[in-house]
Amino acid sequence: MKALASMVRWDAVLNVRQGIVYAALWVMLLWSALLSLAPEAVRVPALISLLFLEISIFALYLLPGFYYLEKGERVLDSQAVAPVPAGLWLLSKTLVFALQTWAVATAITLIAHGPDVRWGWFFAAIAWAGLPLLWLGFACAARYDGISAYLLPSVPLLLGLQAPLLPYWGIWPGAWWWVFPTMPGLALLEAAFAGGDPARPVLALGLGALYALPCFWLARKSFQARVIRPAGA
Repeated sequence: MKALASMVRWDAVLNVRQGIVYAALWVMLLWSALLSLAPEAVRVPALISLLFLEISIFALYLLPGFYYLEKGERVLDSQAVAPVPAGLWLLSKTLVFALQTWAVATAITLIAHGPDVRWGWFFAAIAWAGLPLLWLGFACAARYDGISAYLLPSVPLLLGLQAPLLPYWGIWPGAWWWVFPTMPGLALLEAAFAGGDPARPVLALGLGALYALPCFWLARKSFQARVIRPAGA
């Protein structure tokens, strides 16, 4: 626990030093203002769609950003003398992501919509909308040397995993959309704001875990292959 706490403090400092937290605050204020101006009839669907997209973008680029930054500053070179377990490195970044995303999403929701939200489903939705993509994005980014090389191949991944927004807006509905790892997060966001079938968020929780665990395993294997093994060579 002490090692994890130390890493989380370092990642939080790095987050502030690189301006990531300020960018998140700017996004929060911008989207809150725009959503507050949206007509009442479409405000909740627009808020759900925006949160879903914003969480996905943040998840897909935050962890690669940390990775490339530490790689460029030669922080990861320390793995040659004092290896950090892959799971610990990923868990620290994941906690920073979760805390920052929960804070920003909560602020946007309170400003644009108010407190009338099922907060348990809301926080679960943010986790399941972001974590699979967070770890999957890192597994993909670890194959590239820098953020510029990663940006182009990441775009199809980002757009493809936003596809569940189509049935949410009534376009091409069907149960087969549950094969998308981001679908549980969107279903939980719906439950947080609109309620609906009480079995649906329970199903989303189970499928979210089913999708998240292999993504974490893949990210862990990527860290071992791209960081730990080269450092020890």
